[in-house]
Amino acid sequence: MIDLKSKKALILESDAWFREFLSEVCMQQGMVVRAISNAYEVFDLLDDFQPDVLIMDIILPDSTGFTVLNEKISHEDLAKISTIVVSGLKIAGEQLAVYGVSGFLDKNTMTPERLVAEIRKNIQ
Repeated sequence: MIDLKSKKALILESDAWFREFLSEVCMQQGMVVRAISNAYEVFDLLDDFQPDVLIMDIILPDSTGFTVLNEKISHEDLAKISTIVVSGLKIAGEQLAVYGVSGFLDKNTMTPERLVAEIRKNIQ
């Protein structure tokens, strides 16, 4: 089992309560977390923070997650960062795989345990 202590997670989630929930779950595993609410901050943090995993929603107030994902895969160094989408939208895995997404969780049925398992499965 992969030890998540000191691994870095960047969380992009516009809902404050859910962003805090995701952050808490990651921090309880010993992860270093940065959590943001808008897409405009994500690329500065991807470069500066260099996370092991990006956990993000698709619906964002200032952009769409697909825009973020498209931009991410266009940069060779950023494309290597594992990405887990957490969304209430019903999205086909093939649709997300095109954007380099390695994991998907449904917001409506996700549990802390499933989030941790998904991170472990996808982190490098």
